[in-house]
Amino acid sequence: MAQELTGQQTPEQIEALKAANPEGIFFVKKAGRIAYFREPELMDLNAAAKITRENPDSPMDYYFIIAADTYVAGCRELFEGGEKLKRDFMATFQPYVDGQKGELGNL
Repeated sequence: MAQELTGQQTPEQIEALKAANPEGIFFVKKAGRIAYFREPELMDLNAAAKITRENPDSPMDYYFIIAADTYVAGCRELFEGGEKLKRDFMATFQPYVDGQKGELGNL
């Protein structure tokens, strides 16, 4: 039997999260914990950018603000816990939020 993670949701709970968030949900697993997030919308990104512009001494707060705003279930300790846990969380969360790079070229 697989080890249960702190914050893990049942298949039924996951289906309910998907139904409530038709844009999609994703999860981050680290250090025996799991947290679920809805897809960030542009308004989430803009709000986080505005807050971090007003407090330029904490640029990484941008991602933690997005995590807090898009969190839907699971273990909040992943992004609210100690420094090591937050760094580990960021290594997975940041590239997902930043999105996939496409191809750009001149014709």
